[in-house]
Amino acid sequence: MRRSLLKKRLRNLTILVGRYYLDHYGISNSAKVIRALLGYAGEGLNVDELSRSYLSITMANLVVNDLVHAVTASLNDYVRYREFRVTYDEEDWGPVDVARTISVYPNGLYASLTYLPTNRSPEYVLLKEMAVRSLKLINKVRNNVVGIKPKLGEIGDKFNEPMAGELESRINALGDAIKRLRGLINRLPKPSIRYSGDELLSEVRKLLPYSPPWFIRAYNAYLLSIHLLKPILIAQRRLRISRRNLVLLGWRLYEIFVYTLLLSIFIENGYRIVSGNPRRILLIKGTEEVLVLFNSALDNSIISDVNGDTGIAERIRGRPDAAVSSNERVIVVECKFSSNPTYITAGRFKAMAYMHEYNANLGIVAFPDLAVGMAYDEEDKATEGLWGMMVKGGGIARISLRNGGVLYMVRVDPAEKDEPGENWEISKLRLTKVLKHVLNLQ
Repeated sequence: MRRSLLKKRLRNLTILVGRYYLDHYGISNSAKVIRALLGYAGEGLNVDELSRSYLSITMANLVVNDLVHAVTASLNDYVRYREFRVTYDEEDWGPVDVARTISVYPNGLYASLTYLPTNRSPEYVLLKEMAVRSLKLINKVRNNVVGIKPKLGEIGDKFNEPMAGELESRINALGDAIKRLRGLINRLPKPSIRYSGDELLSEVRKLLPYSPPWFIRAYNAYLLSIHLLKPILIAQRRLRISRRNLVLLGWRLYEIFVYTLLLSIFIENGYRIVSGNPRRILLIKGTEEVLVLFNSALDNSIISDVNGDTGIAERIRGRPDAAVSSNERVIVVECKFSSNPTYITAGRFKAMAYMHEYNANLGIVAFPDLAVGMAYDEEDKATEGLWGMMVKGGGIARISLRNGGVLYMVRVDPAEKDEPGENWEISKLRLTKVLKHVLNLQ
């Protein structure tokens, strides 16, 4: 894939579906964001301004929610931390301190030594420091986003208006969460010393191996907050080395692109979403139900057990990049964000494996284009031949199987034309044409 063309595809993918990245990959807390996004992008591209704002506010909400949970849990948990001190009471609460008791005994009191609850342990002091610093960073993120006026003309109101409305909703939710966090922070002890950023991280990391879960959760939230003011990048791959940014992966965005195209086709054909999460959505039109899945196993796998173990059988089931199940009709989709014929050949056979496992009526291999002249073996040369047929056939090649199934090779290219919105419509038209093979669509 040529560098200039790759950049164009990555840029268009972020504009079209970048905002869905966290939701569709089930990234629901700071720790998951760090594991999934933190890395070195090399010559990565900056995501567009509106998508960056949306992702930043989404991650800021995760940070604040994690901190609210951590501080609340710490306040409920602080009874486990105690310090040794003298108490004066009509009853003794431990060993009597005779010297102190002599002076108060005329008043009917005893001086005794006991352990009392305290929140002055190092974890609580460091927790407050992390929460306060995170809050300052989150406020900067929020103020930066509030000051941005979405550029609705870039790819059309159809794409930007829903995102702008959802962005406003998430900004408001963040404001409410910030107010709650401020109130909780005030209940934590004040630190007796000031830490630099490096000193704070050093002190926190010393305690991590022995810390309660809420302290670790706060640490992950603080770590993520540090990166939220940095650029968010998109790249083909991410390296886990010391120099780090938040990085979206192009092949993951491509899978989301194809999945959202499928969803939009059903919605535009009169189906409405009735339930589900971003990875498993149920749509209904009249009496017909359609289940659209993302990176998930279907329920009708032919795999029964592994050496009698059904649990292992469930874990080894295939998980198509996207799938559709409707009235015993099954469609499986394999996405390949590549021009390499070897990679696309592997996708062709993988799609047929999914079709066999789930008895699918229709299989789809979606990819942007193919680089001719890079074939490794005869199977790759056959794939090059299929690409030649696709070029002549409007971006589609149909492979009929003897068991009655059909496998389609479909060009889905986010950079086929210059405008992202135009590429969306072209790809949607091709996928609609293919889906009509087994579904009643307009």
